[in-house]
Amino acid sequence: YEEALFTVDVMQALDPQEYRLLLERGVLCARTRRHAEAVTALESYIARAPDDRDRREAALLLQDVRRQLN
Repeated sequence: YEEALFTVDVMQALDPQEYRLLLERGVLCARTRRHAEAVTALESYIARAPDDRDRREAALLLQDVRRQLN
C-alpha cells in the first residue's frame, strides 16, 4: 500500500484537480493506518465529488476511519 500511496501522490502532483485521487488516497491512508490523513482526503473527496452515491459511500468509509481514531 505504501508504494500505491506514493503513486497516488505523484499522480496528484501531476493533476491536482483530479478529485477521484482523493478517494484513492483516503483508502490507502486508512489501510496504512494514517487515519488523520485519510480523514482529510475523504472529506476533500466528499466536498468535490459530483455524484450523490459516491459521496455516500465515501461518507461511510469516513465514519469507519473516524471510529478508528477514537
